[in-house]
Amino acid sequence: AATLDDPGIDGFNSVQWTVQSAPAGATTSFSAPGQASTAFTTALEGESQLTLTVDDQVGGVQSLTFPMTAVACSDFEPEWLVGTVGGGLGSDTVRDVAARNGGVVAVGDFGQSMDLGDGVLSSQGGGNAFVAVYDGQGAVQWSRRYGQVGVDAKHVAVDGNGDGFVSGDLGGVSNGGINDLGGGCAPIPPGSGDYVAKLDGTTGQCIWALAAPASGEVLLAPDSANDVIAADASQVRKLDGATGAAVWTQPLGSPVSSVRSVAVGAADAVLMSVEVA
Repeated sequence: AATLDDPGIDGFNSVQWTVQSAPAGATTSFSAPGQASTAFTTALEGESQLTLTVDDQVGGVQSLTFPMTAVACSDFEPEWLVGTVGGGLGSDTVRDVAARNGGVVAVGDFGQSMDLGDGVLSSQGGGNAFVAVYDGQGAVQWSRRYGQVGVDAKHVAVDGNGDGFVSGDLGGVSNGGINDLGGGCAPIPPGSGDYVAKLDGTTGQCIWALAAPASGEVLLAPDSANDVIAADASQVRKLDGATGAAVWTQPLGSPVSSVRSVAVGAADAVLMSVEVA
């Protein structure tokens, strides 16, 4: 049902809502067809033409016809929900999700330990990043811990092959003065701030990881070549999907204070929404 309301017509002699046309076989109704405020209900998806007719206080009659498009409520209902699943002390936080092969990949951080359905993940101390992949029925395919003290995962994007790009904060320095995401990637030097990594979507194995000194968080979006756009308030970069090498860099900086979203459109055009100081 959709609520229709035109307070500007209150006080007229008469008000009448009518249906001029509707999808074949549709049953339609108004909760109060003779009032300015009414709820319109239709049983089928599609476009209906509704008419509002008013009789003003001096006898003049005016009509306005406009379209109303209905969609099934089930279109907005998830096929499955993954509830809060986590164990141990400390906080468990999902920071971002992305669609993958009919399922979902989720990233975030956890404080001490957590179990998302395929075994306990134990923190190295001070919070660690996690990545988890679910299939289309909500069953966990794999989950893995990454990094040492203070490392988190804030953003994720999935390429056409189902592999994932993850970005986050390296946090504190550990393991003899290096930041190591583990899983097969080379350690990142200390003092690097943020990172971007590519993970195998089937196993979670780290394919490459690199330091990404940034102003604010690094947002990600894959393009048609399975490369990735990495954007923060200081710059936008295209990183080679196979190696992580920078293909091109476009400086941003003042007056941009943060990047709110990034996407890749037609012809691999980069689209962003930003906040300016």
